Amino acid sequence: GDSKTPFVFLGVSTILNIILDVMFVAFVHKDVSSVAYATLISQGVSAITMMIYCVKTKKEYMPNLKHCYFDPAVLSKFLNYSLLTCLQQSVMNFGIMMVSGLVNSFGVSVMAGFNTAVKIDTIAYMPSQDFGNAFSTFVAQNTGANKTERVKKGLKMSLMISTLFNIVM
Repeated sequence: GDSKTPFVFLGVSTILNIILDVMFVAFVHKDVSSVAYATLISQGVSAITMMIYCVKTKKEYMPNLKHCYFDPAVLSKFLNYSLLTCLQQSVMNFGIMMVSGLVNSFGVSVMAGFNTAVKIDTIAYMPSQDFGNAFSTFVAQNTGANKTERVKKGLKMSLMISTLFNIVM
């Protein structure tokens, strides 16, 4: 129920990432690897500080040995809910990687045009994909709570909202 705390951590991580991007590109490497290092550092700082926060303030949520066990039924449910989504996203990214490799062979200007088109496509596609990911979480939580009616109602709303969004895009 606490959405404010993760939002603060995400905001701090984003601001740190922007600052490190500028510092690393301007003063250190001046290439793409600088931006990658800045992202890695900011995400690492966010993860570590969030872990410290949880250890200090949310002790009741910390795992202990009694939580460590293997349940084949839980694994089966997990795979049932996640396998198709993982496969779909993997196929999409593998396809983009294959096309990018082909486009790269045509030279810098074709590659730059293609990357611009991919960015535009991402702007249109990403919200829809994120909506699907959020709906997956919604279904998982409500299925776990045995609220199947809520899942059915959510499915209808999800289809309506995503269809309207896609028509607009």
